[in-house]
Amino acid sequence: YPDNTTYTDVVWRAVNETGVEVNLVTLCPDESGKSVIIKPMGDGCFRLRCMSRSGDQDRYRIISDLEMKVEGFGPAFTDPYELVMGSLYTRSNGKEGAGNDKGVASATDGDTVITFDHLDFGNRYADEITMPLFTLNGEPYEIEIYEGLPEEGKLLGQVVYQKEMIWNVYQEDTWKLDRPVTGVTSLSFVFHNKVHMKGFRFTKEEKAYFPLKAVWAEAIYGDSFEKTETAVEKIGNNVSLLYTGMDFGDEGCSRIQIVGRAPKEDNPIHIRFANGQEEIKQVVSFPRSEDYMEVTLELENVKGKWDVSFVFMPGSCFDFESFRFA
Repeated sequence: YPDNTTYTDVVWRAVNETGVEVNLVTLCPDESGKSVIIKPMGDGCFRLRCMSRSGDQDRYRIISDLEMKVEGFGPAFTDPYELVMGSLYTRSNGKEGAGNDKGVASATDGDTVITFDHLDFGNRYADEITMPLFTLNGEPYEIEIYEGLPEEGKLLGQVVYQKEMIWNVYQEDTWKLDRPVTGVTSLSFVFHNKVHMKGFRFTKEEKAYFPLKAVWAEAIYGDSFEKTETAVEKIGNNVSLLYTGMDFGDEGCSRIQIVGRAPKEDNPIHIRFANGQEEIKQVVSFPRSEDYMEVTLELENVKGKWDVSFVFMPGSCFDFESFRFA
């Protein structure tokens, strides 16, 4: 507006109060770009923002906001494999402040807890996290990362950030956590002193090539087995362990590393790949061993997406800790 304006291009955004784009809605401008259809994705409050450069090539000169609210659609999930901005946190212990560049800052004194809910890791396991941080000096900063809230959740890792300070500049660091996360969950970060956190992202790794624990199987059934905290032991007659959604890609896998123990004799393991249309069956043999050990076994190459089952036939006696395709 007005109808005879020289500059007609506008840009639409759905943002929170700090100007960070949110995933509560999908915006679908019409062909002219002057109108937009809003498709709700999850509950929450946001600002529909319409912007015009009005002839300026470097910045928006006109910004109009309309406060809006979505209800009745359930939560909107966040992709943790893309940078999750610090200001998108959903809960805190009330000691946080605004961080540089749409991040979040912890308090100078005392512990600050920042929680992010509705993170969707999908049917994958992720244990490598990257965080751009800005600290006030070059001293080591310890950060605790929990799945859930600290008082009731699981400690994923205690990481230490230490870099020479560059004023008002975020610097990235990457850490391996002690245990992975999967599915839809929440993460809490505990800071013990002043830190600016721009956000975080996880490294995306295919489940098919991730080191998987036997106890993480989506289903375990059969005549005889015992499930401990770290392994599935005393596997006997007709026991199966199922893992779904394994994508081996175009190159495929040609070997498997198994950590286990076969206390009586060499133990055959039947590996079945099924996708609803066909099934591939392969058999490997784990050598007799009194202690847990890692064995690499060759496979005929398997490509594409499959559900994988480990099947133990009558006469089996096996303790299964973990495996990894390669």
